[in-house]
Amino acid sequence: MNPILNFERRFPASLFGSKILISTFLLLLLSCSRTAAGENLEKAVLVKSDAMRNGVRFLVSMRRCREATINFTCKDLSNLKASFPLPHTFVADHQCSNEELLRLVQEDPAPWHFGEWKFHYELGMPSTDRTIDYEYALPYSQSEHYRVRQSYFGSFSHNLGSSEQYAIDFSMPEGTTIRASRPGVVIACRDDSDLGGPSPDFKPYANYVVIKHGDGTYANYMHLQKKGVLVELGQKVQEGTPIGLSGATGFARGAHLHFHVYRVVDGDRIETIPFKTKTAEGIVPQLEERKIY
Repeated sequence: MNPILNFERRFPASLFGSKILISTFLLLLLSCSRTAAGENLEKAVLVKSDAMRNGVRFLVSMRRCREATINFTCKDLSNLKASFPLPHTFVADHQCSNEELLRLVQEDPAPWHFGEWKFHYELGMPSTDRTIDYEYALPYSQSEHYRVRQSYFGSFSHNLGSSEQYAIDFSMPEGTTIRASRPGVVIACRDDSDLGGPSPDFKPYANYVVIKHGDGTYANYMHLQKKGVLVELGQKVQEGTPIGLSGATGFARGAHLHFHVYRVVDGDRIETIPFKTKTAEGIVPQLEERKIY
């Protein structure tokens, strides 16, 4: 089913520069930077505003990942100059905490103002390189066999033209050991959620492991059970390394593993990539729906 929902939160803000109103500005900024506690808990990337005497800066923190691409925009600037052209794309190649993403600086002594701001992120960094002919292992033990619940262009959530069109869902019992399909480095993981269900409202609650490959592509292993991640951020894995335990967290109709290979286009979009798979029958260009492998 569908992968992580990377929230595109809107944060309205309205400020007018004045020495007399600095305290009020600070309170307003703090209010604008607050989001619902539940939403914050689900995010891998957070952006907050930080008041300055002559403007405002925006800070990014990464909680569950060490690579991310963030698209940031802010509307209705008046007497403020952005440190980078807007919209701004920020690429983080390390796990940062309160690192400056962008600042808005007052241009002259007149009152200043900015409107709503928002951000959206994808896990990983943009890359155009990918190994088309790489042969992936099945993401579980060679001695086990599971049915493909949904393949490429699946009508439930892998629709043609969507960012998930080249994803695979494997039906399997909860607690099945998930193994890396290709060597790489863990760049994101989460296993603190125990919420899941057959509605898109559950998308933010999926547990997952994301592994970066040597060619700049990524593999996402989704819907893991609570406390079901067996690796750590930055850990190098080989093909067959146990990385997690299957579950039904997030947008899921029962226990299964969602797996896809992707590249990051920008902070708003990923592109899933078709892949070849090594099976007992040989190399398969596309795993077939309802077939057992």
